[in-house]
Amino acid sequence: MRGNEVGARFEELADRLTSSLGGIAPEELDGQIQSAQREICACLDLDLALLWQRAFGIPGTYGVTHAYLAAADTSLPEPMWMHAQFPWCAAELSAGKVLVLPSDALPPEGARDLDTFRRLGFRSTLGLPLSVGGGPVESALTFHDRRADRPWPASEVRQLERIGQAIAGAQARKQRLELAERASESETRLAAAVNVAGLGFYELRDGFTLTHFDERLRLLLGIPRGKEACAPAFWQEHVHPGDGPRVSRSMQEAMEGRRESVATEYRYRHPRRGIVWLHHLFRVLERDAEGKAVKAIGAIQDVTARRRALAALAQSERSFRATFEQAPVCLAHVALDGRFLWVNATFCEYLGYTREEMQQRNLLDITHQLEVPSDAGQTRKILAGEIDTVSTDRRYVRQSGEVVWGHVTLSLVRDGRGNPDWFVVIVQDITARKNAEEELSRLHGQLWHADRAAQVGVLSASLAHELNQPLSAILTNAQAGLRFLAMENPDLEEIRTILQDIVHDDKRAGMVISGLRAMLRRRATLRERIPLIEPVKEVLGLLRTEMLDRRVRVALKTDASLVVIADRTQVQQVILNLLMNAVDAMRDEPDERRRVEVTLARAEREMALVEVRDHGSGIPADQQARMFEAFWTSKESGMGIGLAISRSIVESHGGQLWYVNNPEGGATFSFTLPLREPG
Repeated sequence: MRGNEVGARFEELADRLTSSLGGIAPEELDGQIQSAQREICACLDLDLALLWQRAFGIPGTYGVTHAYLAAADTSLPEPMWMHAQFPWCAAELSAGKVLVLPSDALPPEGARDLDTFRRLGFRSTLGLPLSVGGGPVESALTFHDRRADRPWPASEVRQLERIGQAIAGAQARKQRLELAERASESETRLAAAVNVAGLGFYELRDGFTLTHFDERLRLLLGIPRGKEACAPAFWQEHVHPGDGPRVSRSMQEAMEGRRESVATEYRYRHPRRGIVWLHHLFRVLERDAEGKAVKAIGAIQDVTARRRALAALAQSERSFRATFEQAPVCLAHVALDGRFLWVNATFCEYLGYTREEMQQRNLLDITHQLEVPSDAGQTRKILAGEIDTVSTDRRYVRQSGEVVWGHVTLSLVRDGRGNPDWFVVIVQDITARKNAEEELSRLHGQLWHADRAAQVGVLSASLAHELNQPLSAILTNAQAGLRFLAMENPDLEEIRTILQDIVHDDKRAGMVISGLRAMLRRRATLRERIPLIEPVKEVLGLLRTEMLDRRVRVALKTDASLVVIADRTQVQQVILNLLMNAVDAMRDEPDERRRVEVTLARAEREMALVEVRDHGSGIPADQQARMFEAFWTSKESGMGIGLAISRSIVESHGGQLWYVNNPEGGATFSFTLPLREPG
């Protein structure tokens, strides 16, 4: 009685499911299949229901798409492929056979299937192949019992087959709708593409009989409305005479079977637009027994804009190449690894290589070894995006070994995704300029030395006095020492004191001579870190006698912590010039005003400031514009180069020299020097 009730309920369930699956909407099908699996398992007391569908269009290759497990604490391996885990079952179902299997009823060739059954705990299995309209098996429905080797009554199998076929039919309808939608979308995309491309189509049958000719093609060819039937003749008449024979010959060869298709471009004399360019595709689809064309299609596209763009691009490339090759500066395209990709003739001439030899080298090969570390650092910054361009002076080595100078600009070119692609390198030959700068520097050095010699000459009397004092003291002390030594019992302590005085006076004379030698020595500029107070005190020491003779007092205000990057001798020269000018400016002043104030202080922007302040009459208005002019002087004697040279020295150090008239009289000359190396 119990079995009859279950059978009746299951028949009602089968009727309801097949009915609902018959008219279900495609978007609801997946949910309905899973619901059906759950209801079937609940009604028949089954543990598992699986729906398998053919994958990749390969017979016997089925994967699980819908699964229901009655026990929530169980799971299936992922993924599930029937041909891999149940190969014998896959072959049987693919052949359209229904499988009713106790766990131990598989033939020997089903050993793999049996092993999987045991691993998954399947005691009993029913497999139903599903197809539509007698076609191939597209899917399969399987049910499994993990608790007992249950029987599968024929009535249950028939009802399950009904449900399975309903599922297969619903899936087939869904697939047809999806295919139709995709086809519609494809047609829409194709129509949009054709519209964007501006293609016009035609079809020919039995030779040149026109069977299809669309509106877009009529407009492309400029054929009057209503004259479409005469299109072949109209087209042939308007093809440019210079291209007509070639195009007609290609079309005739295709029609006669000597070629399958034609793809060509030619000029066309449009009735309203003049000469246009057309791209013409022609293909034969059917031929008769003799190989003559029976059916052919063609597509024509207006490519005038593209041809003009290509012509403009070609002209642009010709112009660029001409500019590149004839540019008076060196131009090159360089790969990220430094290889030369493209160099112009000027670059080859600059370094003495042929173009082929340049393209076998890289930037490091031509760069002077002293420049390589700096170049590598700048390149890393560009590639890292820290800077866009480097512009600096560099030394390069010609093929002959000669060193030349160039002002180089290196810029990075990026691709469409913003990644580094290659470098543009521009080099201007500045060898002549650098040689001129070196010669100018040499002449500056000679002029600076002449100025120092002139200043020392002016001080010769004072310097002679400055030397006479210690030398006279040495002579006097030596004579006194000899007298003490001639005594019967000489005072050794007194003699020791005399000898110490001689050493002191000797050092004093030596300092004067060393200062003179430093001032007069001709040597290359040597920049070093020096306490600023040192050259100031050294000059004041040289001028001590001169200041006393002229009754000039000096007040020194200093910051002993100031250390500058400078050439000691050149700083001495500037200070000497300014102090001597200050002393000369007060020659007519009374003694109480003859005072020079020298101040050392810290200025802005990491600079040291030196001020030399006098109490003379100041700079007259008519002389102010010419104060730093070379070979101009307001003195009765002098070369007029002191201030000009001083400004040149200070500016070569990265500082400035200027003056102001003091409100209470006199003038203050100021200059700055860097406290650290320039960045």
